[in-house]
Amino acid sequence: MGKYDHCCVGLCSNTRSRPELVKKRSHVDEMQWFSVTNEEKRRQWERQIRKGRADFNMTMTMKVCSNHFIDARPTPSNPVPVLFLTQSDYKANSPQKRSLPTKCETPISSKKKKTDCIEVRDKPTSTSSSETTIISLPLAFN
Repeated sequence: MGKYDHCCVGLCSNTRSRPELVKKRSHVDEMQWFSVTNEEKRRQWERQIRKGRADFNMTMTMKVCSNHFIDARPTPSNPVPVLFLTQSDYKANSPQKRSLPTKCETPISSKKKKTDCIEVRDKPTSTSSSETTIISLPLAFN
């Protein structure tokens, strides 16, 4: 492993010499760079990486970073890089936590337009109670 190792996968720009610029995916705990150990693996890796780089020819000294392996490293069950190899892979959302949906912040007594929210009034089924529940829902029209 050298100081100037960089990932040979198409759109990946991870390099060991600039750790502050390394982009680590959510499935990776520690960024590492891996090289092939034999000719058979080299051909398998080259076939996969060619999906994103048609003119690619892999040598035994080229490295692939942890982002491209399912288990963040080559394992017996997943020995070849398969993640984030093509441009369409990068456009897909990474497995991350989604943010909570926003609630309508408009209070009922506010002076904002009534088009910002819909007020739904729910009358109780019991005639003895005089309470009314008001729910404010945001409008979302595209």
